[in-house]
Amino acid sequence: MCIIIILRNGKNKMLKIYFDSCIYNRPFDDQTQAKIQNETNAIMDIVNSIDENDYKIYSSLAVEMEIDQNKDADKLYKVWLFYNSVKPDRIKLNKSIDDRANELLAKYNIKYKDGLHAAYCELENIDYLLSTDKLFINASGRANLKVKVMNPKDFIEEVS
Repeated sequence: MCIIIILRNGKNKMLKIYFDSCIYNRPFDDQTQAKIQNETNAIMDIVNSIDENDYKIYSSLAVEMEIDQNKDADKLYKVWLFYNSVKPDRIKLNKSIDDRANELLAKYNIKYKDGLHAAYCELENIDYLLSTDKLFINASGRANLKVKVMNPKDFIEEVS
């Protein structure tokens, strides 16, 4: 008898990843800064390895609304093209998301929009919420979140 075990990401499961809106915007920011260029490279590495690493990417209405707030029409167009190329699964909105975002704001001073991202992730049992927003990443470390919030560069280091 032969038993075949398929390991996914060394953790025997598909990783569920949520990109906040700054992840979709980062490739179209000023790439002359090393930090921005490094984050962009990490994002593109993740996106280019979705299938081989068995990642599933998620999004939400909150991400889409933030993307739509971009006043630069050219950048907005490019961000939407990138977003659509990633083909994220959209998490459905429900009342608990708003409640949790308000709780995170009140208890941990996490901005409401960032709290929405965290709440969507908790609802869908997402493994990683990726962001380039250092304030959000730091604030999430103080909160009792059911999702790991981290920079895409740190994510690559953690899962490699």
